[in-house]
Amino acid sequence: RERPERPQHPDRPERPASEAPDTADVPAPTTPVQADDDPLETKPTVAQPATSNEEPPPLTVPDSLDDVEGTSGDPFSPAAFGAGALAIGVLAVVDTRRRRRLRSSSVTARLPQRPVALVDTERSLRRLESPERHARLDLSLRSAAASMVGGHERIRIVMIDARGGVTVMTSGPVSLARPWRSHDDGPASSRWDLPAAVPIEDLAPAGRQFDAPCVALALVGATASGAQVYVDLESVGSLTVVGRAAAAEHVVCAIAAGLASQVLAESAHLVGVGVPATAFLRHPNHHVVESVDEAFELAGDLLGSDAERDETFRLRARHTSGRAWEPVVLFVAARHGDDLRAEVIPARVAAVVAEAAPDGVTKPASEDTCPEGDVRVVQGAATWTLQPHAIELDPVGLSSSELEQIDQLIDADVVLDERDGARADVGALVAGNGAGVADDGDAGDDGIDERVEDWDVLVRVMGLVDVIDRDGNTGEFTKSKSLELLAWAATHRDRSTRQGARTALWDVDVRDATFANIVSEARRALARMRQPADGHEWLARTMNATLRLDERVTTDAEVIAASLRRARRQEAAAAVATLRSAVKLIRGVPFADTAYLWPDAEGITSQMVVLATSCCGELARRLLDADDHEGVFWATGQGLKVLPGHEELIGLRMRAHARKGDRSGVRQEWETYERVVLADPWSDGEPAPCLVKLRREL
Repeated sequence: RERPERPQHPDRPERPASEAPDTADVPAPTTPVQADDDPLETKPTVAQPATSNEEPPPLTVPDSLDDVEGTSGDPFSPAAFGAGALAIGVLAVVDTRRRRRLRSSSVTARLPQRPVALVDTERSLRRLESPERHARLDLSLRSAAASMVGGHERIRIVMIDARGGVTVMTSGPVSLARPWRSHDDGPASSRWDLPAAVPIEDLAPAGRQFDAPCVALALVGATASGAQVYVDLESVGSLTVVGRAAAAEHVVCAIAAGLASQVLAESAHLVGVGVPATAFLRHPNHHVVESVDEAFELAGDLLGSDAERDETFRLRARHTSGRAWEPVVLFVAARHGDDLRAEVIPARVAAVVAEAAPDGVTKPASEDTCPEGDVRVVQGAATWTLQPHAIELDPVGLSSSELEQIDQLIDADVVLDERDGARADVGALVAGNGAGVADDGDAGDDGIDERVEDWDVLVRVMGLVDVIDRDGNTGEFTKSKSLELLAWAATHRDRSTRQGARTALWDVDVRDATFANIVSEARRALARMRQPADGHEWLARTMNATLRLDERVTTDAEVIAASLRRARRQEAAAAVATLRSAVKLIRGVPFADTAYLWPDAEGITSQMVVLATSCCGELARRLLDADDHEGVFWATGQGLKVLPGHEELIGLRMRAHARKGDRSGVRQEWETYERVVLADPWSDGEPAPCLVKLRREL
């Protein structure tokens, strides 16, 4: 039966064709979509179960990790990072080392293609990152230390739940100030709780007066409710991981990686005995030795005459003598465990040791049967338990293959120079060239440049992400995911598919109707800002898997890359004008103030940083040759917005000051660079040799 045509409501204007419901964005046999464009035309939506993506596995170490190398066919299993705290630490190491390499890149730098396996590894880690909880934990411990520095008790166990509630267990009864609450309602207790409702701002006044008291605070696992469990290794002295041999050693490796990736443990000395060096994530103070005797001898040398001090909790919190009072932490494999148990662990030395249970499973210990002062993570028949506190948890664990993946990720984005190989294609983001390398000729560039220059809609990603048209009008998006979808499609023009977008933008499966609405909103927002040509749409409607943007929609990164390529073929005056217009498009760090998972994981952010510094450096060099000193400061300043402390840009600024005869300006640039280097975690504070040489010269 045919439905009669419904008359147009007199108070409702006729809807433009560009705002029609996006039925083409939903595959034919799937769930009917609610037409969110018109409240009078609705269709029932039937919920469909998620089928494409699986939930991430829980934080657990299997009963036997002997075959963990080949689980699930995944290049990287995030099970070990289920608590999120290991993920944030590993990413901090990755980002720091990546930033150092980018700072030393030249204006002719290029980046190699990142392997797909490493992209998946980093994406898995970024999905699990929880920086807010980590910051709250730090301030909570400083706040507790404010009430404990007058006594002799120390923090032993710390738990922080998913909502931000913190529980600390101390070596003896203490009294903590409000907002801490005693677990047994007494004035003095060995267990205190900080409610999740207490804002972090209330902890700052007391916390900022003291340094972090627990340098060797190590994540050991998470409870079934998601609470992360930490042990202060220096306070307990020894932590024994008892279970099946492979499982116990993987837990020890994960604890080592977690401690090595903590900024608070930057000054700690980490010593491995039978533990692979990759477990320490390139920590600047890590050592690998052959025996327990050699480890203790090394610990004595590292601690020196202060080895017998046991009040480091108070000394460190009060920042006494301006020293870090760093501990030495030993990580011992199961085959060396007997040698460690025969030794007396001195003050300021802690040990994490794997112990293989004879039958692979150990009966849970009670406070009566657990040796006094001994803390153990014990594998039972059904679960693991932190003894003697009887806390059931899923321990962290890293297999050798996962450690290797992380090690490769730390080494990713090695910045190469054009002189080291084929000419870098600075327009790789334009051409969609995955390898980022082009032939020496410029064949094919003219067509790309013409498309990029003749834009009507510009997706700006060099700074805060937004969309503008030729007239400067800014697009308004009611859904933030629609703006992210446009940014993703514009930077993946050669491989933009619906499934690829869904995988990149969401870490869980989403319904077809949800994705269709996001696509429709992106199309409508672009049309509201600027109408496309007749018969065209900015985001094409297709009945296949492609997600195609109109050729006249481009990104500011593409414009900058095309301008840099053209300037290298132009005369000096024309090149300066071309580069100046491109540098004006740089507004800050790529994808600033966003939480997108895909730009960093895929290496797009690093490519754009190299592109921005290359363009700014190229312009600054030409302006310096023309004695335009103020132009040099402006051009390099634009690049330093993207990457503070970039060595070549700092060098150009120093040379410009020197040519003006301003020696104080040279010193000021040097001091600014030094502050950036010293602010880096795990930094030895050593400046770049090229800048040291330049400073002496100037």
